[in-house]
Amino acid sequence: NNEIARADYADNFIESVGIATVLNLADSYADIEEYLVTTSSASVYYRYLYATGKVLAIDLTGNFYSKEFTVSIVEGLTFLSKNQPPYCIHCTEGKDRTGFTAMLLEALMGATLDEIINDYMLSFYNYYGIDKEREPERYQAVLDVNLMEMLRYVTGESTDKLGQIDLENAVTSYLIKAGMTQEDILTLKEKLS
Repeated sequence: NNEIARADYADNFIESVGIATVLNLADSYADIEEYLVTTSSASVYYRYLYATGKVLAIDLTGNFYSKEFTVSIVEGLTFLSKNQPPYCIHCTEGKDRTGFTAMLLEALMGATLDEIINDYMLSFYNYYGIDKEREPERYQAVLDVNLMEMLRYVTGESTDKLGQIDLENAVTSYLIKAGMTQEDILTLKEKLS
């Protein structure tokens, strides 16, 4: 989607770092086909990955509480486990659906709660300029409503207990309950490491 004229930049970037597999959380295959026909961006590398079956488009809803969302996330992470890194995971703004996915992947790889929070909130700083020191109340509101609620939902724990639980095990349980196999989780973790 070249709506905000960043497709060429993104295409050049993913090629320069050798992205091998793309998980597109925002679009359907029909959307991608339309963009490839109508956009002024050449997106040569993305077109190549798409044509060779290395792009999965899951048209993810923003409602992480829904069964559809959970099924789609498992489909996306399973696709990654069956394809080679490096990976590009994206949505439209790179903070909500991508943030949820990054939170899962970070937890699977043993990141601490603070590391996950810092990474997640960096996208809000980059996109909206929300800074913890300059706007602590706004920062905390975004954190509580978004990431902490996502973690609470995925782990089944209250937000005040999130720093005390094993996030890796909690996310693994979430993914297994959602239908991802232990083998695919282990393969994905191996590829991410």
